[in-house]
Amino acid sequence: MPDRNRYGLIILLLVITSAAFAQVMSPDRNMTDDRGGAGRYYTEMKPKLSNPYSKSYYYDQDWITGSIYVKGEAVVEDKPLKYEIVRQWVEVKDGDQVLVLTARKISGFEWYSSENTGSSKFIRATDFKMADGDLVPLGFLELLVDGDVKLLMHRSVQIYTANSAVSVSGSHRAHDIFYIDNYFLAKEGKLYPIRKRKRKDIYLFDKKPNEIMSYSRKRGLIFNRKKDLILIVSHYNELVLADRS
Repeated sequence: MPDRNRYGLIILLLVITSAAFAQVMSPDRNMTDDRGGAGRYYTEMKPKLSNPYSKSYYYDQDWITGSIYVKGEAVVEDKPLKYEIVRQWVEVKDGDQVLVLTARKISGFEWYSSENTGSSKFIRATDFKMADGDLVPLGFLELLVDGDVKLLMHRSVQIYTANSAVSVSGSHRAHDIFYIDNYFLAKEGKLYPIRKRKRKDIYLFDKKPNEIMSYSRKRGLIFNRKKDLILIVSHYNELVLADRS
């Protein structure tokens, strides 16, 4: 075989071998869905590093099956998820491995109810603007009621570090952790914080303030309780919808 042909064959074999090796060793297959198909792999996921000295602060402490969306496309489907609200990432459990996807890469995610009664949807806070010009909350908002007006909830963490003083009980407390839920109404792309007092919040229901006041009084509903707010906002949307029909 002429030297030129022999060298050409060697180069061709090296190219083929390198391509095959690259496919096997590609880091782009970090997350898979058993059903396969387009969009079932997402390259931005990284394995979660184990740190015994680092504490996590989750929206919910349990793994909940759900999906993650990027620009409307599901990049993770039917996988156990956790939302870390301090570090702002979503953890995905894939077999024995836990993968991490930063919140800024995600347009939204949802959790599925174990009783098949629906799902909990989470919307990126930066999709809205604050009506008062303030900064939007960090991370995601849980969609509690959808409709003409949306009811959204934001969960945050406050950590109070103890000083060197001894507590009343005589023990030292490293820190206190409080999970705080704040509620917002969303109208025309703007967020209105709920102050949790009826007289201050009734103006938010500008189309039906008297009806909402009467509805909440008759049923003993208050504006600082999640289940009551769901009833109030749902009723308001029903009234607005009835006027249009």
